[in-house]
This record gives sequence, C-alpha cells and structure tokens, in this order.
Amino acid sequence: MLANLTSAIRWRPPVLEVDYPAGAGREIQLRGRGLTLIPSYLGRGNPVALVDPALPPVLTYPIPRRTTSNAQAGNALEALLGRTRAEILNRISHTPGCSTSELARDAGISVSTASEHAHVLRQANLIASVRQANLMLHHPTELGTALLTRSPHVR
Repeated sequence: MLANLTSAIRWRPPVLEVDYPAGAGREIQLRGRGLTLIPSYLGRGNPVALVDPALPPVLTYPIPRRTTSNAQAGNALEALLGRTRAEILNRISHTPGCSTSELARDAGISVSTASEHAHVLRQANLIASVRQANLMLHHPTELGTALLTRSPHVR
C-alpha cells in the first residue's frame, strides 16, 4: 500500500519520507504507536501530520482531483444525464417493459426517485411509458436506444 501513495510520500524501509515545504522538516518517532494514513480529497499540496503525544500519529495526504480532461475521458452519458439517470436508461434498454418498482430495486433507490428519473427521461423522449393496471412499464425510444448505442462507455 505504501508504494502506491502520492509522490509526496515515499516508503524507504524502515523510514516513511514525506515532502514538507522548505524549512518545515519534521521527524516523527512512532515508538510502536503506529501511523494512521488518511487520504483527503480536500487536501492541497503537501501531506499534513497531526501529532499528539497521547495519540497515534495521523498523516493526511491529498488524493488527485478529477480534472476536466479526466471527466471528459469518463462516461459521456453519465456526464450528460447523471450516473443514476444513465443507469436507469441503460436498465430500461436492457429490460424493456420493466416497471418503476423494478427500476428502483435494481438501482437501489426509492420508487419515487425512480419515478422522477423516468419522468425526466420521458420528457426528453428517451423512454416511453405505458400504464398497465397499477404498474408503469418503461421502454426505450429510438432516440434513447441511439444515445445508448453511440455512447462508448455504457455497460
């Protein structure tokens, strides 16, 4: 695990080296207390050591933030619709005629949330829905199917 940390932290047994701003050199003696490593999305720049002699030392370190170019390389459909809505459209495409309750169960969301997502997809003409007794059954439209087949990262 230590080998895969940010470049600001290096494991050279038996020493864990951490880059600090110039002149802020620091040495922490663990004396058998262990070290808790905490990745931080909010951290910027160098790692930060929190040391209280009564507690085990803690080292927080920044993790890489997702940049615009990384987001563009990711799933374009998710970027456009949102992760859950893209998942709902994908499920409807793979199981035409599925109900709102089935969508909710499969996506791990409430029925009301699944209904709202289906409503938005219907408004965008990506799905068509038909009421059958007390069920609302969903089918992809040609536009919805075309969007899914042209998106390179849809599962």
